[in-house]
Amino acid sequence: MAIGFALKDILQNFVAGVLLLGRRSFRIGDQIRTGNYEGTVEDIDVRSTRIRTYDNELLVVPNGEVYTRGMIVRTANGPRRVRLGVSISYVDDVDVDREVIRGALSGTEGVMADPAAWVYVESLGPSNVEMTVHFWVEAHQANVLRVLDRAATAVRTALDAAGADATFPRTERRPSRTGGHVARDQNLSSRGRVAWSTRLRAEG
Repeated sequence: MAIGFALKDILQNFVAGVLLLGRRSFRIGDQIRTGNYEGTVEDIDVRSTRIRTYDNELLVVPNGEVYTRGMIVRTANGPRRVRLGVSISYVDDVDVDREVIRGALSGTEGVMADPAAWVYVESLGPSNVEMTVHFWVEAHQANVLRVLDRAATAVRTALDAAGADATFPRTERRPSRTGGHVARDQNLSSRGRVAWSTRLRAEG
């Protein structure tokens, strides 16, 4: 029985390898994600696919797993859309901050002008106005991370220069009626009044 299962796996991997090679779903040099695996394809044969992870580890994935789990080919269609989350203060003007963000991205190396960046309000949180920024970059992962870093830095710098209410968290301790202290978290601006923080969240 053990031999039968082994032969079944070998046959499954062989058939999956033939299908992957015949359909050219991805090629050597493509960056893919399949299951929990992600990296650059280094080799494909009839039994397995070899993937070099972004941490420089070599994965040998049976073709049967690749074929049945499906895959995302990140480099299949050229540019890749990435997302940057920005939390702004409720005391700020959303439209002004939106234009500041667009201006910062237009001067950021690696951010494509076409398609243009899209900045919109995603939700109204309990503490901040949650904005999402979509923009396009060249698709390889190393470039995505570099451009995300530049974009986040440029957006934060531009918001500060425009006078956006960037704040910091502080815990204020007040005496209670029964003795001791009660802690209360507030976000205090550099001008000393209660406000809400400007935060960035980047995703590739």
